[in-house]
Amino acid sequence: GLGDEMRRQGRHQEALELYDAAIETLEELLGAAAPDTLVIRASRGVALGNLGRDAEALKALDAVLAATQEALGESHVYVARAHLFRAAVRLHVEDLEGAGEDYASANEVYIAGDKSLHSGRARALVGLAQVARASGKTARAESIYAEAKALLDASEEPAGVMRARVEQGMGEL
Repeated sequence: GLGDEMRRQGRHQEALELYDAAIETLEELLGAAAPDTLVIRASRGVALGNLGRDAEALKALDAVLAATQEALGESHVYVARAHLFRAAVRLHVEDLEGAGEDYASANEVYIAGDKSLHSGRARALVGLAQVARASGKTARAESIYAEAKALLDASEEPAGVMRARVEQGMGEL
């Protein structure tokens, strides 16, 4: 939506305002636990992190993850996405252990669920590789990047941005 576009353009405050308005409307129309509402709440958490409001972002993303798990079940793809969003903020604040746990959880959800979502699983693997690299485990990071690359190479899903992240990460080792 428009909030996501604002966020991609680096207009995080505007994105946050759009997310807040959308959440208010969606909660009124669909309820707080509706999948569409949960997705926007997760995006709002990312915008908070992008604004440097990390503690607030983590609190919001913790709540989104718990609500998503309760509403949709542990194995739903939106649970994986909530883990990915929270992992990114955790990585930003250098909580490597927490970020690693979230990326691993997202990876497990993708493995257990829809096998066609290769770019989502590759995103989780790239996050795990970033955590390994930040922890000084270069060989482990290289192995994880190679796994992500193989996954994307075997996929028919267009994943140009993710493929570029994998190649960039491998080049930085």
